[in-house]
Amino acid sequence: MLMLEEYLREFEIKANQFNLRIVGFSCVIGLLIWLLNALHIFIVDPAIVRVGFTGFLAVNLLNFILVKALGESRYYTKYVLLFCLILSYGILSVMLTYHAALITIIPYFLSVQYRSKKVIWFTFTLTMVSLLVSVYGGYYYGLCNGNMLLFTAHSTDFYLDQIVKGTLAPNNPGMAINGALFLFFVLPQWLIVIAFLPIIFHLSKQIEGRVQREMVFSQKTDVDFMTGVLNGICFNKLSKEYYPHIKKIGVIVWDINRLKIINDTKGVATGDLLVTLTADSIKFLQQSNRKIFRINGDRFILIIENPSAGDINKVLLKWNGKIDLINKDSTLKISAAVGYSTGKGSELEYLILEANQKMRNHKKTSRMEAI
Repeated sequence: MLMLEEYLREFEIKANQFNLRIVGFSCVIGLLIWLLNALHIFIVDPAIVRVGFTGFLAVNLLNFILVKALGESRYYTKYVLLFCLILSYGILSVMLTYHAALITIIPYFLSVQYRSKKVIWFTFTLTMVSLLVSVYGGYYYGLCNGNMLLFTAHSTDFYLDQIVKGTLAPNNPGMAINGALFLFFVLPQWLIVIAFLPIIFHLSKQIEGRVQREMVFSQKTDVDFMTGVLNGICFNKLSKEYYPHIKKIGVIVWDINRLKIINDTKGVATGDLLVTLTADSIKFLQQSNRKIFRINGDRFILIIENPSAGDINKVLLKWNGKIDLINKDSTLKISAAVGYSTGKGSELEYLILEANQKMRNHKKTSRMEAI
């Protein structure tokens, strides 16, 4: 049975994939702005654009490489992805100020997908830091923001009138420049970000509720009613959407010996009991990184995510012990051929073929209850 944590993990992978697409989309937009400035449609100092977008693109490239190297299913991948995204937007915001300040809160909204207060607080904190750095960095090193330089506090007509009269001068904020920057620019931006916080948490809670409802529905459709393990429908879904993103997997295949003969000679009820007993001998092996599926009437598959060295041997030894216990007290003896394989999650189809071949070889050479 799929647990909530497994559903959250599946959704987390999708969130990481979506955020990676946002990284790519942001780079395309960034290159477009760079091109428009190079064509003199925009009139920003080329040196400022060059520094801003070089840093922006470099961090986003690093982000993509790190996520691919770590794997989209790792727990901490989302933190690396969001950190690099905030850093890249912060660099751009420092150099271009003005409208670029808007992009610093994009990761803040992207964090909702993970439905985790920890992730939201992590992104919220980094966003606050990014806004602080953007204000001070933009004032001293980036594009000269006239509003920051003049500390404008009136309408355009007010300043046009001063220009006509020849009395235009920067407003006196009445305090040191760094204090004024914090009070008039950092603090208002922080308050806006804080105002979004209950909205972010509400959206996160709504998504979480939807995930739990889908989990309940999926439990009804993904579980084999006879044995209680996952069925072929669930296996096909995870084979396409989940396992290809796992760095390494182990596959063990069981095939019940003589099930057809038992059905024909002793009846389907006896055959069903044999299937149930076999499932019971395998189900106890299930853990957070191991899922068991009933594929056909007489075949079971155990998928181990990121197995350690020797994991498959340990699993099979435990299964042998369980077989002995069940057969000791049962008149209906369990007998199954076994095959196994290990490799990349993206090679699952090939690994199953390899495990099936080993299983068939075992059927031909032995009728032992276990290998």
